[in-house]
Amino acid sequence: MQFDRMPQCVFCQGQVHRSRRSLFDRLVYEVVFRCEDCNRRFGLPKAWTFAWRPYVNCPKCGQTNLDRRTKRDHIDRMHRHPISRIQQLLFAPLYHCHLCRLQFYDWRPVKAPVAGESR
Repeated sequence: MQFDRMPQCVFCQGQVHRSRRSLFDRLVYEVVFRCEDCNRRFGLPKAWTFAWRPYVNCPKCGQTNLDRRTKRDHIDRMHRHPISRIQQLLFAPLYHCHLCRLQFYDWRPVKAPVAGESR
């Protein structure tokens, strides 16, 4: 997995580096980071953990700022997970993630934007 830029610490916005994952971390997280400043660890959850959230989010990166599409764009990738395929057959809305350029179907509602949050 490659990152366009290394993420910042979610606690202090310091510089982070990848860290070794424990056995539990391997089940839950795709990658784990450790902050140089505050020495805290945090991880990027695996795709299956996003399925349990109450609102729609990207199955790859977890982004909640998504576009709703009326028809499929054949340039961007389509999510091939069986649950997304079943939702497609049940006429679920089509969503598109700007960050990872992934399209997928999902029935869950969109998360309401937080006041002051920009697109």
